[in-house]
Amino acid sequence: MILMDEEGRKIHASCVKKWFPKFKRYLKEDSSIYVKKPNVAPNTSKFKFAHPESKLIFYHDTIVKDCENFSGSAHGFHFVDFNTIVSNNILESNSFDIIGHIFEYGHMDTSEQDKSKHKMLLHLQDIEDTKLKIILWGHNAYYMHDFLANNNSLAPVIVIVQFARVKFINGLSSFFIHHFDVSRVFINNDIDEITIYKNKLVSENGQQLSSSGIKMIASKQDTEHDDFLKNHLFSNIEDLFEPLEEKTVIIVGTVKGIRQNIRWYYLACSNCKKSAKEKESSTDKVDGSHEVAGIVTYECANLKCKNIKISVIPRY
Repeated sequence: MILMDEEGRKIHASCVKKWFPKFKRYLKEDSSIYVKKPNVAPNTSKFKFAHPESKLIFYHDTIVKDCENFSGSAHGFHFVDFNTIVSNNILESNSFDIIGHIFEYGHMDTSEQDKSKHKMLLHLQDIEDTKLKIILWGHNAYYMHDFLANNNSLAPVIVIVQFARVKFINGLSSFFIHHFDVSRVFINNDIDEITIYKNKLVSENGQQLSSSGIKMIASKQDTEHDDFLKNHLFSNIEDLFEPLEEKTVIIVGTVKGIRQNIRWYYLACSNCKKSAKEKESSTDKVDGSHEVAGIVTYECANLKCKNIKISVIPRY
């Protein structure tokens, strides 16, 4: 979670799992709390949403109470202008906030089975007419989809994405991507930042803006699912017996049976991924007999791993 003080400074915070029930009723988005005796630890996360050096941890002796008189900003937005993003002047490892209005949007891409990976492409524009492509994922994508389905003719549609990140592709900030779990999306909400932006936008582009509406992006590209089915050549098994050239093929076939007398995986050395086998360990007893050790160890078939303690992982 992210905590913010009355000065707008933010810091990462987390709670030890077994103590979470103690604090659960206090930890809600937009709630205000007092926190006493948290632990301070280094922030080792690769991706930073707040203070880069430290984070707070709630333990059993941490005290949390409701705060009724918080006087800071409601959301603590820290906006980055579009030009900074498209000019590659921002770090991929840091989060930031943006505000803009929609001028085009795409279809929901639901090709992935995991609903959290469903996505929606938007084209945003800011006050200075700089354009930016963004992708919303999961529940935020559905939130946007449902809003536009019911408000397609409403213009302007002002969008704020908070705690977002940029992804540079081939050195270009072609896609601005919000983070799955932490990012928040505000669409035409009744908050000061959106009201101020909307008033300024309408004052400069009023009549033209209201008559243009929002356009659907003309899509000529297939989804990944359709691309696989439509744009690849499939082969039958019999086509592989006499290959004319070395190539990669996609085989169409039906599973008729599975052999049960051989393992479909092997135990691999965690160091080099070569095959490993169980090593018998025993100790000599006083009477000259042997006692098999209770701990199972493995040895790798690769000579480079000889005399190295290894663990094994299943590989297929």
